[in-house]
Amino acid sequence: MAAVELYHYHPSFILALVALGLFSASTVVCLLQMIRCRTWFFIPFLLGCIVEAVGYACRVVSASESPDWTFVPYAVQTFTFLLGPSLITASIYMILSKIIIALDADIYSLVPVKVIPKVFIFGDAVALAAQFTGAGILINATSVSQQRTAQLIIIGGLAFQIYFFGFFTSVLHIVHSRIIDNPSRLSANLTIPWKRWVIVLYITCGLLIARSVYRVVEYATGPLGILQATEIYFYVFDAGFIFLVTLLLNIFHPRQLATVSTDDLQDIETVVVSPSKPPAQYQPPRTPPKYLQPPPYLPSYANLRNRGPYYHYPQSPYRTQSYIQYPPPLHYYQQRRPPTLAHHRPRTNRTYKSFNTSLSSSSSVVSIYNPQTGQYEPFRR
Repeated sequence: MAAVELYHYHPSFILALVALGLFSASTVVCLLQMIRCRTWFFIPFLLGCIVEAVGYACRVVSASESPDWTFVPYAVQTFTFLLGPSLITASIYMILSKIIIALDADIYSLVPVKVIPKVFIFGDAVALAAQFTGAGILINATSVSQQRTAQLIIIGGLAFQIYFFGFFTSVLHIVHSRIIDNPSRLSANLTIPWKRWVIVLYITCGLLIARSVYRVVEYATGPLGILQATEIYFYVFDAGFIFLVTLLLNIFHPRQLATVSTDDLQDIETVVVSPSKPPAQYQPPRTPPKYLQPPPYLPSYANLRNRGPYYHYPQSPYRTQSYIQYPPPLHYYQQRRPPTLAHHRPRTNRTYKSFNTSLSSSSSVVSIYNPQTGQYEPFRR
């Protein structure tokens, strides 16, 4: 009689053994990929696969004991079937946060990317605590009223889990739609298949929400309902959906996200808006010039054209590049005299028109410049 109250049907040994083999294979594949690709953020997913495999191993033991079932395998599988999906969803939260970091799309998320795993894992932990409490009361229940109370507690935990997972799905959809409408700096040039992972996240979220809805309906209808009285629904809506989630995450393993962390987040520029500078007139900071420019405090007579700091030497076998000296030497700033006749220094012994041939050649004659007449006049020493 106690066995009928535990299961409400005779568990199938073949179905339990097939489920055990599938989840064991998924665990091995996940472990190999995690070691090969060093995707250590997938450890919760690995633990979830292990917990699911342990639960179906206990179900195999219960099926082999039919009709004299024992209490321990039933209690273990009850807790493992509640814990396994929560561990798998923790890795899904990590995948979304790493995709947002890789796309540099933190501003598109409703929840800051650094706290996305923490917020949703906290919600799963609260929901899981309520489900564990209800499962503990349900296992040790001795009356119908206690069973009903335990089922209501489990329904509350499942409803809370559906709410948080629906909120996570809405965050995923908002980030995806905003990136499609306004691509980020890295979304167009990124080589990783992030769009494929987003589609996988949509499918896995739908499967997990459908599984939680099935669980709510199962506990809401009670032990006399068709869901708790028929085993095939459990393998379709619980075991089947969870295995599809593990299969998708193993096939589309996010190995390229192994090196992505919160340290890769770009610093967001803060724009201070004052009344004298409205947002419409804000201009992004310009990039610094490629070469150093001369300082604005140079004197007006600075001669930068005549072999200044940016003088390009002609091509020669000894000097093949232009040298830039900054700050330039002081003689670069000195003004050159204009090449006019009035500024040339007069040369001696050039009399020409004012030369007197009557003077003796033995005399020491020099010519001096007379500024009044503008001529060179002979001068005898």
